[in-house]
Amino acid sequence: MTVNIERSAGHEEQVLVQGVRDQMIRSAIALFAERGVQGTSFADVIAHAGAPRGSIYHHFPGGKDELVHAVLETMAAVGPRALAPLEGRDAAGVIDGFLDGWKRTLEASDYTSGCSVLGITVTAEDDGLRGAAGDVFGAWATELARLLHEGGVAEPSARPLAWTLISGAEGAVAVCRARRSMEPLEAVRAQLKALIAR
Repeated sequence: MTVNIERSAGHEEQVLVQGVRDQMIRSAIALFAERGVQGTSFADVIAHAGAPRGSIYHHFPGGKDELVHAVLETMAAVGPRALAPLEGRDAAGVIDGFLDGWKRTLEASDYTSGCSVLGITVTAEDDGLRGAAGDVFGAWATELARLLHEGGVAEPSARPLAWTLISGAEGAVAVCRARRSMEPLEAVRAQLKALIAR
């Protein structure tokens, strides 16, 4: 990772430390999307991030749950930014843009990667972590509902349609991974676009 470092006293170390922590979070996001929480060890995160062995306990003294919370905080912040390119599209364009993002994820990973938030939801043993994952999905639904409404969907229908889009995409991605085929995702796309056309 490239970081800009000012050579003031103490600043270089602070930037590098923050960079290592951020890299571990990014690695955990990638690994949770492939393996879930239970299938990802601290050693896996350290190896993927190329971080020193003591980094996990230095940056995440609360253990694995603290790392998972950091991943969820990052995904909550990144989600709305990731949806920004859908601004100004009609409803069909919002659906296409959202599903195309998942299609690119599947293609780039050769069907091995899905959604890190879903990975946390189905494999975390702690109710608090599942609740935090639910909050991330809620934030995505709020933003998608706004985009769909601005794209022409009536306001009472926008949020239910946003949840349908999220749920359809998440389920389709899981089935696409199992079948190594885009057919489930494309079926969701066709059905959602038929729904808004009505």
